[in-house]
Amino acid sequence: MGFFTYVAAALAWLPAGWAALHFRQALLAHQLAIPSPARLAGWTIFIAGSALQCWTAKVMGPVIFGVPEVTTAMESRHITAPPFNWCRHPTYLAHSMIFGGAALATGYLALFVVALADALTVHLIIIPLEERELLERFGSSYSEYMAATPRFFPRLAAIFKPTPEKEKNCHEIPAMHRPARRKG
Repeated sequence: MGFFTYVAAALAWLPAGWAALHFRQALLAHQLAIPSPARLAGWTIFIAGSALQCWTAKVMGPVIFGVPEVTTAMESRHITAPPFNWCRHPTYLAHSMIFGGAALATGYLALFVVALADALTVHLIIIPLEERELLERFGSSYSEYMAATPRFFPRLAAIFKPTPEKEKNCHEIPAMHRPARRKG
């Protein structure tokens, strides 16, 4: 990956941004008739994706945006805290939710195209390159993480699985308020 990734992204996205701005009237001219419940679902997905993006950025701290790939001044670390124990790429999941939710909420055909292009680019190009680099950087630790954690779509069981902190809090509840634990 490295510095060239940022140059390539700028070379691709700057013209795309200019084209979107220049042709915005044509891009926003086609709107699909989306029923109100689906629009509400779209807004819910958009807000949940935005919250996930903020949470992921908070967990990653200054490591976000590939700083360790560009400079050695910052130590890279393998993060497995939530939401990274739900799926390996919560940032990509978040922006897919943001694009998909916005498309569903507004009905603009251009947003559906952007959401699809983003999902294909992330799944077919970005994630495989990033995972190859992370395997090189973290070795068997990342390999074990890959085996235990889904790539993109979280398992519901993982979301509701007690963490050590939840487990600790569970023991602080008086016995009469806790469900009985099975032995065995």
